Amino acid sequence: MELNTSKCHAMRFYRTNNLLLYDYSINTSLLSSQTVIKDLGIWLDTSLTFHEHFKTIINKSLRLLGYIKRVTSDFTSIQPLKILYCSLVRSHLEYCSSVWSPYYQLYSDKIENVQHKFLRHVAFKLGQYMHYDDILQMLNITTLKSRRLHHDLILLFKLVNSQIDCPDMLAKINFAVPNRQTRQLVSFSVPMHRTNYAHYSFLSRSQRIANQFQELDFSYSLNIFKAVLSNIT
Repeated sequence: MELNTSKCHAMRFYRTNNLLLYDYSINTSLLSSQTVIKDLGIWLDTSLTFHEHFKTIINKSLRLLGYIKRVTSDFTSIQPLKILYCSLVRSHLEYCSSVWSPYYQLYSDKIENVQHKFLRHVAFKLGQYMHYDDILQMLNITTLKSRRLHHDLILLFKLVNSQIDCPDMLAKINFAVPNRQTRQLVSFSVPMHRTNYAHYSFLSRSQRIANQFQELDFSYSLNIFKAVLSNIT
């Protein structure tokens, strides 16, 4: 198979100021160097901060939300609005969230603000002032941050139970084996990291979260695990 070199690029991931530069080529064709690139729907930058990805998904989601508001201006029922929001807007904000889940409150709040705008629109359609939590309960939806937590734990469950075939990631999961009986039991032994990037990476983050909920049993079936998770978070 021949590669279209005009669609191929070189990208370096680094966190140092002393960058070693090299030129890469395919069949004598020099590849252009990129600082931001889209791969499988996720925008990657050289430091893996995902700033560009946050900006892109927020702007696109706001445009989609604006479109929904315009085409549903004559709707009197809230349920179609919820379906459109969940299928077009929320799904875009959650795509592959375990990869890029923000650990800075600034970006988490900006993403959550998209859902806030939708809920304010729902309150406007209802013609009454309602608290954010009350609208969430009425529509039977949760915060985006809570949903990202759920996605992390479900993905961790699938890795532990070999429902996802990824031996490289499974090998990095550290199960806790206590050497004496303790009242507080944790499922995973999470190593310390010196950088925020490693500390908040998916495997470290999801194992720390799982340790906070002793009710979670990774020997459950997936459906029972999801039900328990919904009840405790």
